Amino acid sequence: MPDLKVTLWSDSTTALWWIKEYGNWSVFVANRVKEIRQLTQIQSWKYVPGNMNIADLLSRGCSPRQMLSSRWWEGPSWLKQNSEYWPDGEISCEPQEVNVERKKTKNANVDLANDAPPLLICNVSDYDKMIRVFAWILRFVNNCRKDYNKCKEHELSVVEIENSEKQLIRLTQTYYLPDVESLKFVTFIDNDNILRVKSKITERNDESSFCILYCYLINVNLQNF
Repeated sequence: MPDLKVTLWSDSTTALWWIKEYGNWSVFVANRVKEIRQLTQIQSWKYVPGNMNIADLLSRGCSPRQMLSSRWWEGPSWLKQNSEYWPDGEISCEPQEVNVERKKTKNANVDLANDAPPLLICNVSDYDKMIRVFAWILRFVNNCRKDYNKCKEHELSVVEIENSEKQLIRLTQTYYLPDVESLKFVTFIDNDNILRVKSKITERNDESSFCILYCYLINVNLQNF
């Protein structure tokens, strides 16, 4: 019966607030709220005062005699009337009760001391190998941020290798920046945010036809380069 209108009742204003508000709830609450929203319509939930909630009779405790003579079997009398006679309870609750199930955010300040050169540069002596190793690291990090079906596989692309080299250059220049600034060179920052040495060849109109390598690795010992 897809067109059947369903009304759901709860005497917990806190639970109703969790259902109706899109908050960053704790895992326990978030999982249950997610399931409720998948199975029901949010607007179908209404508040019923606790003293009118006959469904809660058993949890409050009663004798078999009270059970047989109660309205638990049929529900409250107003439920059989038109909706304008239903309790119109406004959902309001203490913020402290609602917020107790919000995810706790913890901030930590970490001082990253730049007192050592990049580990990869020190441990890998072959330049091409270093670029490829770093490219695989970047791919792994990017794949961890994506859905499984969107993860990259197979061999590295040219774009990934070029991006790896650029990031390694920027990383190295960041570490050796004080040494770079002490040099007597005319430098500039290119479009990839890489520090380059300006020379006469930079002014050539046919620059795009040359593979120009600027002096960008300074004081880095690369063996077998």
